Amino acid sequence: MSNKTQASEIASGIRRNHKAIRAAERRFAKSRLILEGFPFDAWLLSLSPLYRRSRERYLEMGGSFRAGVISSPRTLSSTSLLETVIEYSPLSGELYWAATDPVERKNLTDSHARILELREYCASVFHEQSHRLLWRFLPPPPRSEGGISRYLNFCEALVIATDMALGDSLGPTLSRLFYLTGATYDPGTRTLQEIKKGRAAARRYRNYLHQVVLASFLYLELHEPDEILNRIGAQADPLMTRAVERALRLDQAFVRITNVGWQQKNWKLLRRFKGAGSKAALDPGDSWLIYLWAEKWFEEMGL
Repeated sequence: MSNKTQASEIASGIRRNHKAIRAAERRFAKSRLILEGFPFDAWLLSLSPLYRRSRERYLEMGGSFRAGVISSPRTLSSTSLLETVIEYSPLSGELYWAATDPVERKNLTDSHARILELREYCASVFHEQSHRLLWRFLPPPPRSEGGISRYLNFCEALVIATDMALGDSLGPTLSRLFYLTGATYDPGTRTLQEIKKGRAAARRYRNYLHQVVLASFLYLELHEPDEILNRIGAQADPLMTRAVERALRLDQAFVRITNVGWQQKNWKLLRRFKGAGSKAALDPGDSWLIYLWAEKWFEEMGL
């Protein structure tokens, strides 16, 4: 899909849902949870218990936000990930105006160009919150470079699965708008709708997320996709195989270049974390530890 088509879809999605967006903003106008100026924040808070829970947990741990100008690429390459404060670009007003203003819409070329430019400065706050929560939730990292790399890859795998859970809970129709603008990082699937409701269904979906975590971790550890599929993807249950295949759609440039480069540049900073290298340190070197801590994380997030 071309950038022009994506911009058009973003604009039409905002116009189609503008009443719901404004209603959510009025509902959360005085809430401590609201993030002023972040695109769709109030609407996401109203739609998703998971989105609300993440914000609540982050504020409870003493987290804070700072409005500024931060691009999506900078969130991927800078050390901001290790800071307690989350910086975000308050561009909702500009984005909604570009999509809905009658005069602005007359010149679609300029309107679409503006929407695409704004998108470059919209990084998922939900994704950033998950990383900060995990720094507090998980045991401290080891001190060795290899151990810290495994620790970081496990954290990223948990965040990826949590992003997917948010997308699935919203459903692919709504998730697509948030995903195209960068407010969330996963477009969602119909997996939850396919699983029947009930206690057994909740367990089944959690098992699905476990497969996502393990496959994502192995992929970030630079195992080849065919190897990962052979190891955990060849199962009688097609749903679990789909989970592995979904994890393997993670952008290869991120896996092999961005993620590796960030770790090589910043792994020593993790040694400063309280308790790093202690007897309680977590080195996720086997699938049992991955399962155990992923299960605890899913329980914490209500998944």
